Amino acid sequence: MKRGSKGNMAFGKRLDVPGGQRKAGRSAVRLSASLQALNCSRPVTLLDVSNTGAKMTMPEPMYRGQEVWLKVSDVQIFGIVRWVRGHNCGIVFDAPLSDRQLATFQSRGRTVAMDGVSREDQLGAEDWQAYAGF
Repeated sequence: MKRGSKGNMAFGKRLDVPGGQRKAGRSAVRLSASLQALNCSRPVTLLDVSNTGAKMTMPEPMYRGQEVWLKVSDVQIFGIVRWVRGHNCGIVFDAPLSDRQLATFQSRGRTVAMDGVSREDQLGAEDWQAYAGF
């Protein structure tokens, strides 16, 4: 497969827009969430988000083309898995996030480096912060 072909595209690389650029900018986040499909559910960590989609990591991968339901705190979004690489995947939302929803993700998903703290403890702290309204 040639470099730049569909199989080697980077997350968000759009082939339907001139220059292969995405229409919406991404924001790096780190948020605990749940990704559900008809026959399964996965805990996920959102890695980045835009108005039109998100990148996440999970313990067991979904498959490309799968219809999913992403739950992040009180926000619920329907979408389709566009790509899968190992334990990471990208989804495109059925309907774009509002600017308010995106701002909520950005404010809740700010990452602080915590040396010596396990990933699970970091995610637990993020859940607690979301619950406590930080």
